[in-house]
Amino acid sequence: MLTISEFDDRYGFTDRRRYLIAQLKADLDSIVAKGWLFRAVVYGSLVNSNKLEPGDIDVLLCISGMIEPQRWHQITDIAEIHIIACQLPIVCGSEVTARSLQSCHGLNKLVELFNEGVKKTNENIEISPEQCVEVTL
Repeated sequence: MLTISEFDDRYGFTDRRRYLIAQLKADLDSIVAKGWLFRAVVYGSLVNSNKLEPGDIDVLLCISGMIEPQRWHQITDIAEIHIIACQLPIVCGSEVTARSLQSCHGLNKLVELFNEGVKKTNENIEISPEQCVEVTL
């Protein structure tokens, strides 16, 4: 797991990359300002290539609060951040509350749910936990 600052140091080696990472930080700050917990996992070309000008940043997001659909459809006008976020139908056990993220909300489960969801689309994408970087503030 990397802090957003460590993540920027490692992956923000061009202006475009730093811009995309700043967009992600702004959204994570927004989540925290609402008092929610989160788990953010970045995958895609930003973390798996040396592409100087990636078109977007791909993020799997788990939060402890209710998602506002109008907020998360498109972050910017040109859809530079792709956040896969939904209220997941996970049964974690009775100890899970709106103020907690448990192991069932972890990286492996998020990747598994992403891959299952993509199979229902026409996109040919599959990711593995090794292709992901977890980011925190």
